[in-house]
Amino acid sequence: MGKGALIGVIALSFLALITLRNTQSISRSTNDKQLEFQVGFMAKELAMKGRKLVLSSWIKNNGASARDIGTVNDGGGTITLLSDSVKSLIGTEIGFTVRGVYEGAVHDVTSRLRWGSILSSPLQMKVPDLNLTVSSTATLNMNEIALDTQSLDDLEQTLVIDLGLVPSLGSLNLGATDMRDAVEQELSDAGFLADEPAVVLIDQAMRNEFENSQDGIHYPDQVIQMINDYVNTHPGSQLSYSDDSSLPSTFGASTESVLRIKDNVELSGDLVGEGVLIIEGDFKVPTGITFDWTGLVVVAPPSGDLSGFIDLSGLVNINGSLVVAQDGVPNTGHMDLTINADLASSWLYPWGASGSANQPWAKHTHDFSGSYGTQVGFTSTTPGFIVHSNETQFDSFLGAFASNDELIFEFLNYTNHGLATVTMDITGIGLTASRVSAGFNDLIKSGNPYKSNPIRVGDINHLDISVNRLSSLKKLWDTGDDYQGCANVNDKTQGPDCVGGTYSNRFQSFALRVYKWNGVVEDHVYDASLYWHRRQDEEDDYEDDMNDLIADINAQNYGMDINIGDNTTITADNNAMNIIGGFTGTSSGNITNLGTWHRHWEPDDVDNPLYVVQTN
Repeated sequence: MGKGALIGVIALSFLALITLRNTQSISRSTNDKQLEFQVGFMAKELAMKGRKLVLSSWIKNNGASARDIGTVNDGGGTITLLSDSVKSLIGTEIGFTVRGVYEGAVHDVTSRLRWGSILSSPLQMKVPDLNLTVSSTATLNMNEIALDTQSLDDLEQTLVIDLGLVPSLGSLNLGATDMRDAVEQELSDAGFLADEPAVVLIDQAMRNEFENSQDGIHYPDQVIQMINDYVNTHPGSQLSYSDDSSLPSTFGASTESVLRIKDNVELSGDLVGEGVLIIEGDFKVPTGITFDWTGLVVVAPPSGDLSGFIDLSGLVNINGSLVVAQDGVPNTGHMDLTINADLASSWLYPWGASGSANQPWAKHTHDFSGSYGTQVGFTSTTPGFIVHSNETQFDSFLGAFASNDELIFEFLNYTNHGLATVTMDITGIGLTASRVSAGFNDLIKSGNPYKSNPIRVGDINHLDISVNRLSSLKKLWDTGDDYQGCANVNDKTQGPDCVGGTYSNRFQSFALRVYKWNGVVEDHVYDASLYWHRRQDEEDDYEDDMNDLIADINAQNYGMDINIGDNTTITADNNAMNIIGGFTGTSSGNITNLGTWHRHWEPDDVDNPLYVVQTN
């Protein structure tokens, strides 16, 4: 072998040795990172498990007290309720910190919660008009029947205040006190003693109280929203049917706790179940049919169905709560979506890098709800999930950033939230769904619940916003006069123009605002505004619709007819309403999450509370 060849062989061997060592080093580094992630993940899982242990005892005690779990060994780690962190484990509010420790990694989760009474009424009705019949042999094991006046308030706002078509609801023989008096008279005629059960009106003052203590959702709407929140975060929990033609005879499997029928239901066979039953239409249990349900039965016709009925003539047993929700007026108008973006964050004009005074937006979708519904899909890696990329331009917006770039999200004008729910899936956090009015929960930026912590672009797996009530959005209907305060556009009579032409607050519309975080400054780069809209050329049709509604009211083709028959039993049971196949924790209607905070330390973090112990 020549000297040159020998040198070549030695060089190749040396290079192979270096490559092997580098590969081994990279492999060790990768393994170390994977191990670090797994250790940290286990610590967080233990902390969350401890939180559930405390909450489960609180729920079982109906909010009276929660047990002190002390320190529990679990799966090679420990769960500890930090005694010096406990503000209270007794009473209507509790506060505590649970620590999970796994192989030196430490994760603390701090919770503050309030026990409410949102499901305390086993018979709750939000209806504009009620014709109730109660058999003298029916059994109502309850202390209270709740009548929510929201539908009447909506009707008054539309017919009396906005349009002036009638002088008062009294002129249509409608009114909250009249409805309550009629219910009390029917109970009396059926042989019930005075105030047993008591009929309570949930009026605007009480709803204002709920807005302070229950995240802006009033009941029974809150009950429905609570269920939707749960289904959004537990997609496998719901069994859904388009009609009643193939319903099961039993329901309540461990993996499914919500049964939804998107139509009228007339049972042709017996139905026995537990969990949550949602009927989006009329509900009839004929004579000779058995209906036995433990949990929540929710009857909520679509917004346009203003004449409905519930007929419980069969053998009916509801152990938990019957919730009825009917709107007073159709969800008139529609939801518009306006997108403004400026990746450079210069905002030389309110509409950003594209658009003009004539079209002050990067993208505008008129009647988004009419074309796509009221769920706005911004981005998703979930197969089959509908993403409105063309309308939101959000995927292309994300594509302008590197995976490691960080974004901050904010809810602008969150009081005009439309009873909306935001669902996000963030790597390291997981899938979460929360009411917009409650803020970002686990993603909250310190000091502002309506602004998130910085999130890596590459960690954003899913983002959608689902609006549940158009009339709770900002009302920006086009007018014949200029909108006061609308600037920077040619036509100040147009709601969408004013949204796109008003930089600071998007003319009070609810908006998802995004900032790019550079470590020091938040650069405003994107707005997606949602608002309640009607064009001026649609006003005549709207008035015609409302005059038709008045005719239906006068013809008594309006409101809800409810028949509680001879063999019907409705029994109040808080446990049945709150602990249903995993339908517990902060998803429970009786619990308001006042705040959840996380702190995490890796084993080698010098701030780790166990760091000194590890180094000795």
